[in-house]
Amino acid sequence: MKKFRKGFTLLELITVIAIIGMLSSMMMVSNSEAQKSARATKIIEGFHSLSAAMMMLYNEDPISADKVTAPARIIDGAKKYIKNTNAFGDADKKQGTYYVTITNGTWWLSYQLAGATGAINDLLAKKADDFGLKAATNAKPNEAAAYAGAQQIFMNVR
Repeated sequence: MKKFRKGFTLLELITVIAIIGMLSSMMMVSNSEAQKSARATKIIEGFHSLSAAMMMLYNEDPISADKVTAPARIIDGAKKYIKNTNAFGDADKKQGTYYVTITNGTWWLSYQLAGATGAINDLLAKKADDFGLKAATNAKPNEAAAYAGAQQIFMNVR
């Protein structure tokens, strides 16, 4: 009668551990790319949400809104339309912060990237034309001066 051994040999265990290690390292690389893509998408979604809140403020009273010259008044007025009251200026500083700028009566929403890696900038640059992201407030709203990897991104709101 043949005797069967119990357990695994050392070589079998080392092989399995090596395979698991390679698979987990591949998952970490793909997970890192997914996180960067998610962060870029979150920035763009923040632009859309906050610009919608700013337009609701403008539509509520356009005559008064046209006279606003202080970005702080726009921020205070728009906060009543958004759930995340920390979105303007008080956001997680590791990620970045949204600001409002008024240039020649035009309202610009900007996002100051904090510690953004090149990959996030590249993803934002790819999406810039589709979402109207600009590199500066001196770009005309319909001009094709798209964002190209700067540390601050602008979107024309009004």
